[in-house]
Amino acid sequence: MNHRRNTVIGLDPGTTTGYAVLDLRGRLLRVASSRNLSLGDLIKQIIAFGDVLIVGTDKARCPGMVSLLASRLGARIVTPAHDLSIAEKKEIATMPCSNEHEEDALASALFAFHEFRPLLTRIDRVLRKAGEEEYAERVKRSVVLRQSVNITDAIKAVEIGGSVDREDTPRKKKRPMKTERASVKKGEMQRGQRDKTRLAVKLLKQQNAKLKKRIRALRGHKNRLLRALSAQLTDEKARQLIEFKDARIRNLYSRVEEQEADVSRLRAENSRLRGLILSLNSRVIVKKLPNLGLESLTRSKELNIKEGYLYVRDCSITHPKVLGMLSGVKAIIYEGGRPGIEGIPLIEASSVKLREFEDFMVADSEELEKATRRDMLKRIVAMHRSERITTPKH
Repeated sequence: MNHRRNTVIGLDPGTTTGYAVLDLRGRLLRVASSRNLSLGDLIKQIIAFGDVLIVGTDKARCPGMVSLLASRLGARIVTPAHDLSIAEKKEIATMPCSNEHEEDALASALFAFHEFRPLLTRIDRVLRKAGEEEYAERVKRSVVLRQSVNITDAIKAVEIGGSVDREDTPRKKKRPMKTERASVKKGEMQRGQRDKTRLAVKLLKQQNAKLKKRIRALRGHKNRLLRALSAQLTDEKARQLIEFKDARIRNLYSRVEEQEADVSRLRAENSRLRGLILSLNSRVIVKKLPNLGLESLTRSKELNIKEGYLYVRDCSITHPKVLGMLSGVKAIIYEGGRPGIEGIPLIEASSVKLREFEDFMVADSEELEKATRRDMLKRIVAMHRSERITTPKH
C-alpha cells in the first residue's frame, strides 16, 4: 500500500519568502522564492510534494509565519540554539541558489533534516529488520510527531490500522452441508472481529500505561526545571521552554483521554458481538444494501445475496442486473413506501424488530417467517380478487 511521502520544509519569511522542500532522505525536491507570497499560496505549493512533517528556520526565536505554517499542517518545528550565521548557512547549504532567501530556506531545511537524521536512520533500520519497509512514511510521521512512545508502538499502531491478516492456507476438509457452512462462516467472522477488538484494546491499554508513565516523568522534569530556573524567569528562553513543557503535558493528557474513550468504545462493541453470538440460535443475519441500483452491484456480489433475507434502505432505485441476482432471496425488508418488486415477498421494516450492526442486521427468524407468510398471503388474495374482477360473468 502506497502512502504520501513526508517532507522537510525550510522557510525564510519576509516580503520575499523563500522555501525549500526535502524528502526524508535529504534529497532536494524544490527551492523557490516569491514576493508577497500568502500563507495559503505557500501551503498549496509545498503540499504538492507530500505531507509536511518538519518545518525548519535559521532563527533561534521562531518567526510567526513558521509557527503558523507548522500549526496549520500539524508539523514539528526545528529551531537552532542561536541564529545561524552566514558562514554557517553557506557551510550547510552548498547547492547553488538564485538568491539569499532561497539559500536561507535551504540551509533551514537541511539543518532541520540533520537534527532528525539519526532518528530517521534508526527507524529505517528497525523496519528493514522487521520486513515492514512499506510502513516507513507512516511510522516516521507517528514517531516524529510523538504520536507513539517508540518505534515498536508506532509499527503496531500502523499494522492495526491498515495491515492484512496473514493466515496459513487451511487443509482441505470434508465439505459441510449448506446451512452448516453458513453457520460456520458467521461464527468465524464474529470470532475474528472479536479477536481483533481484544487485540486493539490490549494495545491501547499498553500505550495508555506508557503515556501515563511518560506524563509522570514529564511532570517531574517540569518541577525540576521550575526549581532550576526560578531565579531566571525573566529570561525569555526559559519561559518558552516551560510553556512548551506545559503544552506537551496537556497534549499527552488529551491523548490519554482519547485512547480511554477508544477502549470504552471497543469494549462496548465487543459486548455487542458477544451478545450477538449468544443469541444466534433464534436469530438470523439480514444482509444490507443501500439500494438496488447499479452502484450496489459490487456490494451485492461481496455479500453473495443469493439467499436469505435482505434489507434495502431505498427500493426506489433499481437495476435489472441487481434484481436478477435476487431470485433466491426469501424476502426484502424495505423502508418507506412499498416498492413495485414482483416475485419476492416484501416486509416493511417497521413491522419487525431489527438490531443494526455496521455491515448487517439481526432479526428474530420466527418473526421474519411470519411476516413473509403474511405478505405472500396478501399477494394471493390480491391476485384472486384481480382475477374475479377481470373474468367476465356468463
